[in-house]
Amino acid sequence: METKQIINKYNQLIHNYIQQEYLNRCIPKPTIEEHKILALYSLVKDKHLHEEYIVSALLVQLALNTHDTINKKSHSNSSKNIKRQQLTVLAGDYYSGIYYHLLAKAKEVKFIKELASAIFEITEKKATLYYSTYSLFDQLLEAYIEVDTAIVNKVARYLQIDKGLDYMNDWLLLHKLIIEYKLVKEEKESFFQLLTTQNCTQVTTLVELEHCIHNKIIQLREKLHNYDQDVSKEIDFLRNMYHQDTKEIVIVNSLLEEGLSK
Repeated sequence: METKQIINKYNQLIHNYIQQEYLNRCIPKPTIEEHKILALYSLVKDKHLHEEYIVSALLVQLALNTHDTINKKSHSNSSKNIKRQQLTVLAGDYYSGIYYHLLAKAKEVKFIKELASAIFEITEKKATLYYSTYSLFDQLLEAYIEVDTAIVNKVARYLQIDKGLDYMNDWLLLHKLIIEYKLVKEEKESFFQLLTTQNCTQVTTLVELEHCIHNKIIQLREKLHNYDQDVSKEIDFLRNMYHQDTKEIVIVNSLLEEGLSK
């Protein structure tokens, strides 16, 4: 399948599973991270029950991301805001419940245990990340990406895929930073922005954050372009897909050139 077809297929599958009229009316529609769809697809596309693996892992990631939004500072104690916060917590729990049901139905008990252990590990790492202060952007980023890529890495290790995980993690980080760079440029708030500007002494303003993200994107693109280590066939599929995606490269170049012209 083409990249866009893969993304569209799993976007639709996820939305079919999480469709809940009351939640949809009361809280924002969750964002599915398309780069993680592609990473998971590369890992499991040749496996039995690959759809269940991808959808369940994405549901867990969606649940974790949804719970993250509760940590945003709110200056409103209105009953409407409190209700929205409570529903957001319930939505995250609801997404987790769907993943459990999906895998239980497929009798994938071992994979259920793997994702459950990943959730536990991520929760512990998040506690450290959220309540620590970092002097450098790269230090915070290292801690953040370990949390952010944990689910995908758990799937890779469950399938005993290890050659080239460093490439995959840099690929995931690059795509995450591209998303965040766009949000900063468009003046749209994100959890990553709040976390970074509150917990990193090097980055206290969005202007500083934009500069740091811009430089890191350049570093990562060069690193991925020059990567010459052996990788598994699954990671090689991801690498080939990235190098062939000329549309994405044009978009990134455009963003970077715009940043440099400021």
